Amino acid sequence: MHISDGVLSGPVLAAGWAGAAVLGAATMRKMDMEEVPKLAVIAGVFFVASLIRFPIGAASVHLILNGLVGVVLGKRAFPAILLGLILQAVLFGHGGVSVIGINAVMLGGGALVAYGVWQLRHLVSFAKREVVFGGLAGALGVLSAGCVLALVMVTTGDAFVAVAKAVVWIHVGVMGFEGLVVAACVGFLVKVRPDMLAGWRRPQVKPAHPAAIVAALALGAALFAPAPAHAHKLLLDYTALDDGVLIEAFFPDGKPAQDIAVRLMDTDEKVISEGRTDANGGHVFSIPEHKDYVADADAEMGHYIKVTIPAADLSGVRPGQVASQHEGGRPSKVRAEGIPIGRVAIGFAVIAALALVAIKLGKRGKHAA
Repeated sequence: MHISDGVLSGPVLAAGWAGAAVLGAATMRKMDMEEVPKLAVIAGVFFVASLIRFPIGAASVHLILNGLVGVVLGKRAFPAILLGLILQAVLFGHGGVSVIGINAVMLGGGALVAYGVWQLRHLVSFAKREVVFGGLAGALGVLSAGCVLALVMVTTGDAFVAVAKAVVWIHVGVMGFEGLVVAACVGFLVKVRPDMLAGWRRPQVKPAHPAAIVAALALGAALFAPAPAHAHKLLLDYTALDDGVLIEAFFPDGKPAQDIAVRLMDTDEKVISEGRTDANGGHVFSIPEHKDYVADADAEMGHYIKVTIPAADLSGVRPGQVASQHEGGRPSKVRAEGIPIGRVAIGFAVIAALALVAIKLGKRGKHAA
């Protein structure tokens, strides 16, 4: 659930950065240095969560986990998600740099909603209340983020109204799955390390060693996540043919982006031709002359990308030809990526370094006081 660069207008982007600044300042206020290690660990979990997909029938659901972050970190969930989003954008290409603010408001705001729902458990008393409210928090964290995404799409333009409606309905299904995941995680933590949950009031009894918790979560991920997922990152490639230029849209996990809108434009982004991708994620455009072009693809729900096609790459194309599509018959250049271990390691190193710097600065401030 990331919005990509190039989708939103300038005022919406500015509002997103302003909202992120306000929420960031409010949620980081009076933070104790003892909170930093926990925040860093959960930021790391959120950072890699977007690489894991859970199969459901022929489709798959990609973890968001903003609800779990809210349940564990409380109001400190927002800075953890903001840090995770920055690293996802820079290292994985999820979303984009210009939309970090609005993505933080969307997902971090959902985490704060989840924390509010989680705190309501104190108003009632029944068996498994933590599991129930954890599940509700996980579900409503996703739903609230989906509603913000839909609202952002509506404010972007009338063309996105239908997309906004689809976003809400899609995330109604996702919220159920995410609620089950968060409920299971909360039930596990209640048994082995309840003090890790935000606002826990019961005394801790025989806590499990943190290494055991990490090992159990890693084992669960290995069992249920058979492949990496980069669903938020749309890629675009082009190939010069005799009768036109083949545009291919796909995801780095190897899946072609089928039946999505693609356009061929001049460098001023005046539309020359429009179409939709076939079963291989491709569409062939004829070109009127040899010059530079821009192609873009829009998979909706914030998944957008565009590339520049230099005239030099089109020297072998005959202008003005009627391009033949040959749907499903062209060889695809899609290649699946494995889990980017190197970039994951860099992300963890950055989180650890920032945590150490924050702790050192905090200690220095206490000594100075």
